[in-house]
Amino acid sequence: MRESRVTNEDMQRGITLEPVAKEAYKNQKTHHKGLQLHDCGLSILRSKPFIGASPDAIVTCECCSPRLLEVKCPRSLERFVEYEVVCQGDEMRLKQNGRYFCQTQVQMGVTELGSTEVFVYVSDTENMTLNVTFSQEYFDEV
Repeated sequence: MRESRVTNEDMQRGITLEPVAKEAYKNQKTHHKGLQLHDCGLSILRSKPFIGASPDAIVTCECCSPRLLEVKCPRSLERFVEYEVVCQGDEMRLKQNGRYFCQTQVQMGVTELGSTEVFVYVSDTENMTLNVTFSQEYFDEV
């Protein structure tokens, strides 16, 4: 079987910046005692082995439950917010009909973890973290 990898300029940006973004994330989370990022590769849903997900990392610390980390490296934070985020009061959340909400829900469903931090990284001075909570109802519908 021939291996083929499809990439474009934006995907290549994400691949290049992901390690830098992970370091920036860790530098912002110094209040979490013993914070570690664990690369996890492909996880397979036990009950349906044809469903898998590849989160960017599993985050552990001594003060919180384990959670997923999903890194996004758009060219513009403003455009990311415009297209992917909804404001609910003082909180910003991923749009449920956006590109990344389904991705994070499937990742949580497959890994059986209850939350994801989406770290949106443009630069060390332009970034944000969005918290996503697992929805069993949404996952069951997917």
